Amino acid sequence: MVRSMTGYGRGDREGERARIAVEIKTVNHRYRDISLRIPREISSLEEKVRKVLQQHVSRGRVDAFVSLEALSGEGAPVKLDRDMALGYLKALQELAGMGVKDDTAVSTLARLPDIFISQGDYRPDDLWPHLEGALLDAVGQLTGSREEEGKGLARDLRERLALIQGYVGEISELAPRVVEEYRQRLREQAEKLLSGQDLQEDRLLMEVVLFAEKSSISEELVRLESHVQAFAGALEQGGAVGRKLDFILQEVNREVNTISAKANDYEISRRVVEIKSQAEKIREQVQNIE
Repeated sequence: MVRSMTGYGRGDREGERARIAVEIKTVNHRYRDISLRIPREISSLEEKVRKVLQQHVSRGRVDAFVSLEALSGEGAPVKLDRDMALGYLKALQELAGMGVKDDTAVSTLARLPDIFISQGDYRPDDLWPHLEGALLDAVGQLTGSREEEGKGLARDLRERLALIQGYVGEISELAPRVVEEYRQRLREQAEKLLSGQDLQEDRLLMEVVLFAEKSSISEELVRLESHVQAFAGALEQGGAVGRKLDFILQEVNREVNTISAKANDYEISRRVVEIKSQAEKIREQVQNIE
């Protein structure tokens, strides 16, 4: 199944001491880019969270947010960072030695940053089962939303692909007519110039053959049809096919541009314009496929 790169998922789990919630938002991106915000108390679990996200998201910009809420009404234990406190105290004493009025007190030190460290009455490893559960719930919702949007994208792409196939079929039917029309125009012009003199059929035939070789688009049509079928096959295959679809579409555009350069017929040119229009709309949609 084709997946969009845009999605959202949320999960939460509650343990004896804390509630953990995980939110994941994804948007389109050329590569996989994971931005993770996780509370400092459980920052040691960041690598585990990243591994889970990498297993489920192969492409896109991923913003993941982990929140931790203590459930105990007694308050979380707070520990004094002795090294930090002693460092501040030494600096303040040095400042006093420079002639600054010394009003060092416990209240002064307490207002300085990082003096105290909040310690929940839990260990990160004890919280991992709850975090993993919330994370997998969020990933499940995310995958579901990306697949649901992917269905819409795939449906739109198939419809536009069918239009392109129709135009390719029409061009294939028109292509032989181009040479015959050129032959007729060439004969009429030659007869006017010769003013009643005998027209050399072999010379006319040679000119027509040269034109046919120069303007032939049969090979481009065969390759174009092959690329269109490959695109349809990749859609049916599903999974992370965004880059593959983008590459195939580049090949489609290459063949269409060549046909456009060779086409010497209004009806063919008109259909080439329609193919280009649909291909551009497909390109815009492909940019959001994983």
